[in-house]
Amino acid sequence: LTMIVRRSEGWEAKGSFDADTMFKKNLLTYLETHLSETIKVLDIANHFGYSESHFRVLFKQVFAVPPVDFIRQFRIDSAQRLIREDRISITDIAYKVGFTSSQYFSHTFKKELGISPREYRKALKTDAGRIHDTATSIHLMDMHFPNKA
Repeated sequence: LTMIVRRSEGWEAKGSFDADTMFKKNLLTYLETHLSETIKVLDIANHFGYSESHFRVLFKQVFAVPPVDFIRQFRIDSAQRLIREDRISITDIAYKVGFTSSQYFSHTFKKELGISPREYRKALKTDAGRIHDTATSIHLMDMHFPNKA
């Protein structure tokens, strides 16, 4: 997700950013830094100097989804990356991406992608790492960042 956002906005090539781009960049940095923690919308709003209600409105204008949905999606995207890249347990991945229960993580992952984390890992092994984008949350994030390179 992070790379999709950065590529879609051309951060590597741009010297200056518009307000939405800076907001996205700063938000992703915040989420990456606090990924394993409980992330509350109020805490993010306070971090950026907004009231919670103003932050929710701004967020929805920029991303077209509520902050809670985006945060959940960010966690699932991060989990997908960890499943692809690391050989750590699904339980450890759940905690690394901010879930307090591996059962809830598995439930959420399956609800978002239609496949459990273990099935996802197994599919990566049996399909030589090729899982169609429609089965990944990265595909869903394309809705929010349609200009990706």
